[in-house]
Amino acid sequence: MTFWSKRDFKVGVILGGVPLICLLLVFCLFLTSNQGFYINREQVIPLVILLLLVIITYYMWRNTFYRIEKHTLKYRVGFFEGSLDINSINSIRQAHYILAGNRPAMSLQGLLIRYNQSHQLYVSPKNEAEFINELQKVNHTIVVV
Repeated sequence: MTFWSKRDFKVGVILGGVPLICLLLVFCLFLTSNQGFYINREQVIPLVILLLLVIITYYMWRNTFYRIEKHTLKYRVGFFEGSLDINSINSIRQAHYILAGNRPAMSLQGLLIRYNQSHQLYVSPKNEAEFINELQKVNHTIVVV
């Protein structure tokens, strides 16, 4: 079963807004130059890098999800993916965005999954109740705090 990540406006502004603003500023500099809209060789590389950054962040924004397959929770953020054994999950609690640890999420409010006694995974599925219910079907010992 697949669960898409919630998308928080603030995270969207940070992820997509910053590179997009940089790209727009570069275009404005080109338009206001004395030569008109002309891009020389030195300007191509930074422009391509910024454009790629915008594309990658958009792809990450649109492709963040969690999938439960048998006894495995798989997660994906754009090109990056990971997994954990559902039977290793100890507890789940609602949490705000954390600065440390593994956090494949596009929202500031989500769930903090504790597994293997000391590890954490921060996720933000759109339907938290259904997500927790599906995890508990696999591992009945998960404590919801």
